[in-house]
Amino acid sequence: MEVDYAVIYEQGEHCMAIDAPQSPVSSPQLTTEMKDYIVSKLEDAPSMVLQLAYSFMSRELNSGRIAGQAPALDKVQNFVKTWRGKSKPDRMEPVLEICRQSMYDGGAAERTSESLLVFCDTQVVDGAVQPALGTGSAANLFELA
Repeated sequence: MEVDYAVIYEQGEHCMAIDAPQSPVSSPQLTTEMKDYIVSKLEDAPSMVLQLAYSFMSRELNSGRIAGQAPALDKVQNFVKTWRGKSKPDRMEPVLEICRQSMYDGGAAERTSESLLVFCDTQVVDGAVQPALGTGSAANLFELA
């Protein structure tokens, strides 16, 4: 006599086929160590494509330098999208650096038709003069849009 069903007693009587497929195993999650590794790669090369960062991480996982199993590509993709959304570069920093350099350049700057012209205002912070881009208000006229 062959039995196709087993009776399971758990808050009542339920029947389940013995040869029923096992519950699906959830795919591996991104660990903190994996996230840190991906972030370090993206900070080194911000324009790096996701698949390249994923392949670097997979290589580290296979060699045992990072513990765990490789998560699905879409989990890494979601993490990278979220990280890039929160970690946008400061686009004004290069402009402020141009202002800082020109504040202390005493010589005559050569300008060609292709060179960048930036108008910088200044502000005093803790007794030191620093460049300021301004807000466009009457008190702070320069504004970079």
